[in-house]
Amino acid sequence: MSEVIDAPVADARSPLPAPAGTLEALRAASVAALSEAIGEPPDLTFVAGIGNRGDDLIGAGVRNLLAGRSYREVHEAEAQLEESWDSRKAEGSLEWEEIREATRDAFDRARGRGED
Repeated sequence: MSEVIDAPVADARSPLPAPAGTLEALRAASVAALSEAIGEPPDLTFVAGIGNRGDDLIGAGVRNLLAGRSYREVHEAEAQLEESWDSRKAEGSLEWEEIREATRDAFDRARGRGED
């Protein structure tokens, strides 16, 4: 039979640390280290991976970590398209800034995440 220990659980932003060695203490230390490494850049961009459920879970964790910060989020495919847009637009006259939202909407619909 296992013993239930009623220990306080600290949120990553809580001023009270969780007991050393607990999962929450390790998580809080990890969040603190990542936050320190990221710093407060004025132009933070989160490039989200695409493909599988793991990417979605990682993205959710990163969004949680970045909560309260000013940042821009783009999908990996969008970043690749933006980077090579001038060579891909062929005869079109639209610049990337003009087509970005339509491209994002089409991408989300193709992945089943768009509005119906």
